[in-house]
Amino acid sequence: MDVVTRWVGLCCTLSLFVAACGGGSSSINGGAAGTGGSGSGGRSNGESGTGNAGKSSNLAGTSNDAGAGSNPSGGSGTNQGGGGATGQGGATGQGGVTGGAPSSAGFTGTIGGSGGSNVAGSTQGGAGGTPGGGSCLGAHVVVLIQRSGALFEQPASATSAVPLPLEQSYFGFLQTALVGEASATKPYRLKLPLGVSFLFAVRDLQSPTPAVCPQLAATAPAFQFDSALSIAFAKSAEMHAGLVMAKQKEEAPVPESISSVVATWVPADYGRHLILVTTGMPDTCTKLDGPCGIDATVKAVQDAKAVGVTTHVIGLGDDLSFNAAASGPDPETGYEEYLQQLANAGSGKSVGPGSLEHKLQDFVCDGATAATLAASYTGTAGDAKYYQVKTATDVKNAVADILASICL
Repeated sequence: MDVVTRWVGLCCTLSLFVAACGGGSSSINGGAAGTGGSGSGGRSNGESGTGNAGKSSNLAGTSNDAGAGSNPSGGSGTNQGGGGATGQGGATGQGGVTGGAPSSAGFTGTIGGSGGSNVAGSTQGGAGGTPGGGSCLGAHVVVLIQRSGALFEQPASATSAVPLPLEQSYFGFLQTALVGEASATKPYRLKLPLGVSFLFAVRDLQSPTPAVCPQLAATAPAFQFDSALSIAFAKSAEMHAGLVMAKQKEEAPVPESISSVVATWVPADYGRHLILVTTGMPDTCTKLDGPCGIDATVKAVQDAKAVGVTTHVIGLGDDLSFNAAASGPDPETGYEEYLQQLANAGSGKSVGPGSLEHKLQDFVCDGATAATLAASYTGTAGDAKYYQVKTATDVKNAVADILASICL
């Protein structure tokens, strides 16, 4: 428990989130960029565009002259930093480092520059710059991964007596999909602020519930995310190995973790996207190893959507334990029904009345009476897309597809 508390106690972890890459270290005006036109020239308030593009001695950005033909923010008749559709931030005066609202405004805390007194929008980022100074319409993404034992133990190894090599586990599949030069995230560096959060709670085998719940090992969304994600995966693998040696069990309090992430994700005009990666039956902080966390998880996803957070769903492998509560003519589809309901809830579509969760009324989840359902189950069930993946290729393709749908 000590190693968990030192690294990722919930309060300390969540305080790491910030407006990551929210503004560069320098946003001063670089001098007047000219006297004609109507656009903004990079970091200055000078004008370029349809009039004289400016004298070559006037700096529009960090180092590029605003003279005609010599500076991307000048030119004849156009201005990428001012009238550009995306307000791309950068050091060449295309839109200023800030480009609008802080580029990774979100969770509290600090990673990278805080932006200081940078002026947002039309003053320094150029008129029309999108929030964050990046592309993908200013969207921010957090990948929330259910870090239970199954993440490291499945798909099952051919020889059960031999521990599964890390790279052959779902954990390894996710690491390959999210980190490195061959990852599905590489095309989105400097375009899409992305962070990762491993959700878990730790208890020894004698304790009925975790002492601290939930716990999140997290990185803030950032444009330059690869190094932070790599460190997060390495530390999570190291922590899991230590817990196994100490004979402590990792639980998966999914609904509370979703609520914690959303509660600390500062509302903003840009799109907030949560990619939920689940490895089977969800726990809560008080209900472990059973179906009683399903309804609470659907409710948490619905609540997230209500405050502007869209949830995308990736289900790793299969879980036959859902089938005891499955509905419909095929009793072997419980896990798929659960993933479908999460996807519907995450996109704002109806979960539907004839759903898996209604079977939970047959389980005693709250004292001596049948469970009281908290999520909303009305209308005809939607058909939002979810991803059930079983191989490394499946995982990478699912991540790539979701990111492409965010960055249309």
